[in-house]
Amino acid sequence: MSLESETDLPGDVLPGALSESLHAELVEFRRDLHMHPELGNQEFRTTAAIKERLERAGLRPRVLATGTGLICDIGLPEGQRLAEGERPAVPLLALRADIDALPIPDTKTDCPYRSTVPDRAHACGHDVHTSVVLGAGLVLADLHAKGLLPRPVRLLFQPAEEVMPGGALGAIADGVLDGSAGSSPCTATPRSTSAGSGCGTAPSPAPATGWRSPWTGPAGTPPGLT
Repeated sequence: MSLESETDLPGDVLPGALSESLHAELVEFRRDLHMHPELGNQEFRTTAAIKERLERAGLRPRVLATGTGLICDIGLPEGQRLAEGERPAVPLLALRADIDALPIPDTKTDCPYRSTVPDRAHACGHDVHTSVVLGAGLVLADLHAKGLLPRPVRLLFQPAEEVMPGGALGAIADGVLDGSAGSSPCTATPRSTSAGSGCGTAPSPAPATGWRSPWTGPAGTPPGLT
């Protein structure tokens, strides 16, 4: 599949599905992140929570050199890690989520999962992005275990998206894009009518390329309703 054209997108839909139990778990995971927002380059609790859940699924996430944020490859041969500049036989597709919060108060009332940290809030949906990519990774890992994942995938949890110069520079320097053929950023908007990755058929606030993913599905739940 080329990144420049939509004409060669596969027509088959992967058989993976989000079970009711995993859906409920991800809602709770997202609400926990919402209650404990962390600013850019300070996302230690968030990073630890993501890492623990991925390891519990039998995966091997790697925390970035900065100490926050992490990547996790699914579908590479057992024990294989790409050296700097190395490309796998089948290029990885990276699914990216940002994990930091904003330095503003959470003004919600009568909400049991409002922020517990003064002047800190997940007001930009990064808690949703993180939970979506985590959930996708868990489903894809299950597909890989069943021999049904057609290509390797990298989960990329980027720190410090809301600050300048931004955590992307450090993440790239740490090799998060090595071996990747493309990156699909997750973006949640309350007005989405369909969603997969946010760069597919869902609206995206600032798309950087014209590439669209083949994934479609029902709309994601708006952050205020999860």
